[in-house]
Amino acid sequence: MSNAVSDAMDVILKKEVTKLADEVMRFRRILSEKMLADASRSFKDPVCLENLPDGFLAGWKEWNGDGVDREELAYQAFVNEISPRQPTE
Repeated sequence: MSNAVSDAMDVILKKEVTKLADEVMRFRRILSEKMLADASRSFKDPVCLENLPDGFLAGWKEWNGDGVDREELAYQAFVNEISPRQPTE
């Protein structure tokens, strides 16, 4: 009985992990497409690589939000995190 329950739960886990992985890959593809299409940014523009994980997390949070245009909101959150901060006076 224990194995049957464990096997049944593994089916659910595999399905949910696969769904999450597919969504993460879609998120990554959309960010990449938006970066390549963004005429306001150049590959020569400075970025804060140390903020890259925070950028992805901020984008992912918007991606999973209830925003009308979640793709654009996710991209903007990502870019805002990795863009260098302007010094405040």
